[in-house]
Amino acid sequence: MKQRQISIELLRIIAMLMVLIQHANFLALGSPTPECLAEQPVMECLRILIQSATIAAVDIFVMISGWFGIKASAKGFAKFMWQVVYIVGLSLVVEYSFGSTTPSLKDFFRCFGLFSGGGWFVASYIGLYILSPVLNAFINSSSIRQHGVITLVFLAFEVIFGDTLSVSFIVMGYSTFSFIGLYLLAAFLRRIKDKFTIRGCLTISLICIVTNTIIYAVADLFRFIAVRDLVFNYINPLVIIEAASILLLFDRITPPQNAYHSISASYQLHASRFTCFISARQKLSAYTLVQSDNLLPVMRIGVFQF
Repeated sequence: MKQRQISIELLRIIAMLMVLIQHANFLALGSPTPECLAEQPVMECLRILIQSATIAAVDIFVMISGWFGIKASAKGFAKFMWQVVYIVGLSLVVEYSFGSTTPSLKDFFRCFGLFSGGGWFVASYIGLYILSPVLNAFINSSSIRQHGVITLVFLAFEVIFGDTLSVSFIVMGYSTFSFIGLYLLAAFLRRIKDKFTIRGCLTISLICIVTNTIIYAVADLFRFIAVRDLVFNYINPLVIIEAASILLLFDRITPPQNAYHSISASYQLHASRFTCFISARQKLSAYTLVQSDNLLPVMRIGVFQF
């Protein structure tokens, strides 16, 4: 494994932690309210800052796939689905252990990602997986300029029509359509990665994080709900730029030599596709997050994440 690949695998593991923190912050503890912001501005702004710093995790995951390119195959797809079946099935067992529901035939199919068994992510990623040969063909045959223009226009369309809810298939980033844009963007950035520096990537990511924090806090405090709800979604341009700059940042850094074995071991544990971990979190959240006011549900989720 090359040094650059090690750094990206490190980012993959960090992104898993970001997903866990992100959902523990706003789902388990509840989103900040105007009253809480007025009473405890420092604490609530800190929570918003944490959410802003972790919201890019899912975009990062998809962009890692675009960075390396999905090598679609029947064997690869079967391996991916086995991860989904294993983790979602295991999460169902845990859900039954803590809840009062009983298994059904529908639950059997949910283990394969159907009926929202794997959450929105599994279905969206399967769609991306199926389309990846077509996307790869375009990436390999297009010039850098063509690639950049198509990606920019695609993302502009997604943001304009997605944030205004003008079309239903974008779903604020929870869709295969949005994954296509991220995939193309990551592949494009890899073609021009030498133009970026560590300092530049770090600066851009911090600016995006702080800007999103300020916008969300102000919009929440003054009850601009429509604006607030646009901040922490996966097609927010600042979130996409944050994810892209973090990906480029990790590509530029060189981890210590002794990080190889620990990252390789973690990679074997988490596997090449991460969707099963998010599936488990989403699968459990329906029961656990509404049953408890503390972090115990998130601790249960963490068992599957790490």
